[in-house]
Amino acid sequence: LRSCPAVKNIYLLMRPKKGQDVNTRLAELLNAPLFQKLRDERESDLQKIVPIQGDITEPELGISQADQRLLAETVSIVFHSAATVKQLILSQPTVFGQPD
Repeated sequence: LRSCPAVKNIYLLMRPKKGQDVNTRLAELLNAPLFQKLRDERESDLQKIVPIQGDITEPELGISQADQRLLAETVSIVFHSAATVKQLILSQPTVFGQPD
């Protein structure tokens, strides 16, 4: 966001974890030292980061129908850096999530 201020939104696929919803997890992430310079210079740009609840081990990445429509209509670039921490996955995950 600091080097590309014209970016309208960045959507982060996140899952709830340990009783925290994705909004709480994102707020904690954005408080990390990594984002200090952005907080100091253009704090309002942090609102461009939008959490999308999902899970890469679920069909259709666990993304709701409404969020799927939002992403289909607004996203032009995808960076895939998801991983699973589960020790045993019976079928290979793909960029589309687990099969139904």
